[in-house]
Amino acid sequence: MIAVVLTTMLATAVAGVVLLPLFAPESAAALDRESRRMQLLAERDQLVEALRELEIDFELAKHSPESYEAEVARLEQRLSEVLDELEDPGDRDDTTP
Repeated sequence: MIAVVLTTMLATAVAGVVLLPLFAPESAAALDRESRRMQLLAERDQLVEALRELEIDFELAKHSPESYEAEVARLEQRLSEVLDELEDPGDRDDTTP
């Protein structure tokens, strides 16, 4: 009987220690920051790939010079924003699109 009580108490304590970081506000903020960082890294990779593909398409004459330049400018602008946020995520406003 005592072994069952002690085992239950130990299991409860272990569960509390393991689950506590998931419910602590600081941990939630850290998880949010890491999640945002991962999103930004993925977006950065997508933008770089889009620029590469756009360059190839332009070389194959799939875009006019004007549309190519406009699309490059748009992609580079967003890439710049993403890189800025990756460098210093604390200075960014969460409402930035």
